[in-house]
Amino acid sequence: MAYQLQKSVVTVFLLCFSIINAEYMPFIKDARYNKQTKTIDINLQYSGGCAEHKFELKMGTCRESYPVQCDAKLVDLTLDDYCDAIIGRQISINIQTVGLDTSYYTGASIQISGGANTKATIVLPR
Repeated sequence: MAYQLQKSVVTVFLLCFSIINAEYMPFIKDARYNKQTKTIDINLQYSGGCAEHKFELKMGTCRESYPVQCDAKLVDLTLDDYCDAIIGRQISINIQTVGLDTSYYTGASIQISGGANTKATIVLPR
């Protein structure tokens, strides 16, 4: 009986931990690198409509090839918008803000993942 109770407590703890650390990811329609503004422009969709949404590009792993190939994910930082409208818009992420302006990323391909397994790949200039 004691073992059964401990197993249930661990399961509930893991479930709560997963919910607290969940990240909301918008659907990515497409993305491109804008040479003039040095930004990654991403067309996306997300659920909301009652609050302003802020997004962050989180860099993941890079494969050591030339040029380098990296994974990233687009995360919606807004947690308090409970409206259900489908919003479509374009966001721009400055490559300097994300740290992609160093020589390591020259010519790099970045695969950006969004919600529901949506993805877009951009190539940075050489």
